[in-house]
Amino acid sequence: MTGRLWLVAGAALAAGYAALTGFVRSDNTPFDLGLFISLMAVLGGLWLWILRAAAPPPLRVTVAFALLFRALVLPAGFFEGDTPRLILYDDDVWRYIWEGHAWSAGVNPAKVPPAGLDEYDLEMRDPALRQRLYPSARWSAIYDNIGYRDVASPYPPLVHGLFRLVDTMAPGSVLGFKLLATAFDLGVLMLLARRDAFAALAWGWCPLVVKEFAGSAHLDSALAFALTAAAGRSGSLWLAAGVLVKPVALLLAPAMARRERWHTFAACGLAIAGLAWFAPRGLADYTAEWTFNPALFRVIPLPRPAALAAAGAALIILALWLLRRDDGSRDAWERQQVWLLGGFLLLTPMFAPWYVAWVLPAAALRRAWYWLALAAFLCLSYHAVYAWREWPAVTMIQFLAPAALWWIWRRRSRLPPPGVR
Repeated sequence: MTGRLWLVAGAALAAGYAALTGFVRSDNTPFDLGLFISLMAVLGGLWLWILRAAAPPPLRVTVAFALLFRALVLPAGFFEGDTPRLILYDDDVWRYIWEGHAWSAGVNPAKVPPAGLDEYDLEMRDPALRQRLYPSARWSAIYDNIGYRDVASPYPPLVHGLFRLVDTMAPGSVLGFKLLATAFDLGVLMLLARRDAFAALAWGWCPLVVKEFAGSAHLDSALAFALTAAAGRSGSLWLAAGVLVKPVALLLAPAMARRERWHTFAACGLAIAGLAWFAPRGLADYTAEWTFNPALFRVIPLPRPAALAAAGAALIILALWLLRRDDGSRDAWERQQVWLLGGFLLLTPMFAPWYVAWVLPAAALRRAWYWLALAAFLCLSYHAVYAWREWPAVTMIQFLAPAALWWIWRRRSRLPPPGVR
């Protein structure tokens, strides 16, 4: 595409992001939810077309529009009052805010669930703690917005450090968490821009990335940053940091050990010890009970514990196979990321749409088109938010349409040019 066409494409995406912020109310009505999914689907389709249509633009164009897209989505949710229940159909940020605040009040949210800190119960049981936790009516509204209040925090210690950081700098601030998530997101963009213009374009303009981090403040961008940084110097330290954000990063420890040996054992060993010491109680509940948008896990014909064991066995076999083929190169590291983290996502009972960000940087570097296409289709998973009921046909489209596109594109790439037999 010419420079002018790149500007048109970027402006079209910017209009979509502005519409997402300006028109989606996240009130869980059929019309509003349909509008949200439709806008995300159109943005995803346009993004995929851009990736397939031409060589990437100059990096300054990619970065400038990436910054614009995030600036357009940062205000999402602020037009619906001070504490809207959902922000672009996500509510995790309220738990982030609460858990950082709980630490400041002298409560460990990894051990005490929000339900154990109900305002009216504390008024009778511990008035001093009630005053620290609910110094204003805003904190009552924040508490009311927390989902799964009977479950303690499932997050590892480094994430709690981020919670406390934001609470120290901007207590009760949704924008503070959005800016933090966006900072890690832009860090991934900068790391990719040093290596590959296409990967920078894929990440920087991806609608799901923009929505989930600048829009909804998910801190999985911290894991994406740690895993992307792990391909460079001090990889073991970055991987250990990733483990302390999401333990799933441990899947990559054998591959890193092949590269850095005892550094990996030391760094990841300390990370595991930190996880064991911190022991967030909600992590066990998350593993044992939570289910959302599973892919292959839903077709494993076993009870949940046995199905989890079977999925774990499959991942171990996959890891051993990949390790045998690992030559220690950066390309092999990125292949491990795509296959192992991708395999985990397809086998887990809990596949939230923002989890694809774990795989997306390596997928973009390797041109793993199934995962790029899936990032465009995962917005369909939000249909289950309405009445918390899945439509099997929509779920099938979400996972099978990217596979169909991957097969078509792969087949076309193998065809000879016109006139050649």
